[in-house]
Amino acid sequence: MKKGCLIGILVVVLLSAIAAIALAAVYYAVDKRVGLSAAHELPWAEHVPVTKETAALARIDTCRIGRCLAPALDKVPFPKWLTWYGAGSAGRAIADSLPHRIVLALNIRPDLSGAGLSVFVNEQRFGKLMQEVLTYDFLARTLPQVKWNTEGALLAERGVLTIDGTLSIPPDVEPLIQEKWSGTADQATLTLDDQPQIDISIDNRTGQLLAIAGMIAEAQNQDFKALAQSGYGTMVMGLLPEIYSIRLQATLKDSDTAAATLRVNTSPNGQSLFLLLSGFWPMVPENARSRFGLTVEGEPAWNAAENAIVADLKITGIENLVISRLSAALPAAK
Repeated sequence: MKKGCLIGILVVVLLSAIAAIALAAVYYAVDKRVGLSAAHELPWAEHVPVTKETAALARIDTCRIGRCLAPALDKVPFPKWLTWYGAGSAGRAIADSLPHRIVLALNIRPDLSGAGLSVFVNEQRFGKLMQEVLTYDFLARTLPQVKWNTEGALLAERGVLTIDGTLSIPPDVEPLIQEKWSGTADQATLTLDDQPQIDISIDNRTGQLLAIAGMIAEAQNQDFKALAQSGYGTMVMGLLPEIYSIRLQATLKDSDTAAATLRVNTSPNGQSLFLLLSGFWPMVPENARSRFGLTVEGEPAWNAAENAIVADLKITGIENLVISRLSAALPAAK
């Protein structure tokens, strides 16, 4: 009897070992195919080219944002299997699958012939699958305004997914910059802080905002010269040189509330820009409420000592926005 029990136990142990080996083999095969295992969080500065030619730099900590939004995501009717993966929380499963962060850099060539766009995705999971999806053909169909690298997304190693492209700048931009921005500014390279979940920095000391406006017009097949010479364009052209740089930082406090700071560093004559912005500002919370159901508290103030426009903002209503938009997008919700 004891011998029979011992044999039974050995059989169970053997079958369990075989099952464990089989599951490990399946996991390894799936991981090798799509990148299921978690990749490390990496310093973005090692993978994004930031020089004095960098006009715009942005970082979005998608994983941190996803974790803050997990309570809202749990209220969205996602497929049930997501809750199994996330130990009962679909929001946790989604946050654990999002990239650690995404960083973008826009580098304008000195001759203003174009600009290079560099995207770094510090993927957490499914990096290999992302690489297969983000081919040149897919990118060219999705954003044809950008001339993408013919290789599409590149996965140098787990956690390091990069995409590169170029944007054209209309030839009419260069003479306007030479006219409005005389001389060469002493430019320091743009930097980003680690604490905010979203950090966007734009330099305009040598007319970068005008070049960006030209790129946007070109991408939309609009006549940049005609826009610049219009009444509104003339007004904007008079104000743009007063802007030295723009910084926007934002962090979710919970699934419904975000704190954001907008700072515009200006010339000593920047108060005229502040007065114009103050006149238009009531439209910001009104549009946020009517279009997205968000409440925006706070307004810009003029810091005369630092020649800066600063707005400390509180944004609420984010949870309802996330739930409603994602629920409407899911097939089950239709």
